[in-house]
Amino acid sequence: MVDFLDYKTIRYPGHCQLFKAMLDIGLGSRSEVKVDGMGVEPREVFKKVLEKKLSFGDPDMVLVRLIFEGDKDGRNMEIIYEIVDRQDTRTG
Repeated sequence: MVDFLDYKTIRYPGHCQLFKAMLDIGLGSRSEVKVDGMGVEPREVFKKVLEKKLSFGDPDMVLVRLIFEGDKDGRNMEIIYEIVDRQDTRTG
């Protein structure tokens, strides 16, 4: 069981403000809305628009650090994983 989760993402300057505004109006929602009588998830529309409009010319990279803290057999434990995930240039 996870008692606490802290997540941070580092992006380009202004990214947080730009995406916060879009999420604040509900574009990240999985709750369907009716559009011309059809149920549509705003998140799926947002995803498709971003996929179409964003440049994918530069290879992507994700840096992840996972820190697990807790007790096991009465001892305080800490485990740290650091991961570098680079985009596969052959498959994208």
